[in-house]
Amino acid sequence: MTPAAWRPGGGGGRWYRDHSEELDSLFDRLVQVRDKMGKALGFGGYTGLGYCRMQRSCYGEEEVARFLGGGAEISGPRGGGDLPHPGQTAGEGIPHELC
Repeated sequence: MTPAAWRPGGGGGRWYRDHSEELDSLFDRLVQVRDKMGKALGFGGYTGLGYCRMQRSCYGEEEVARFLGGGAEISGPRGGGDLPHPGQTAGEGIPHELC
């Protein structure tokens, strides 16, 4: 992607429009792989694993949902928690080198 494509009269995102199907397919595959990763490590999906990998211990999905005004249920790819058991912390039962 060249900077010229973003200049006025330079295409204005034409490359993205021309490749939208391929980009959609790649993104779908990425979501599927990440979801499998999270589930394989005991989470309901990738979100909990992502918080663990980023060493987020001061907030989690609930706090983010409150911050966003509860819109996470509407705009997210799925609803519900990522933790395998109620009350379990994100890193519990996961090898330390993954968290």
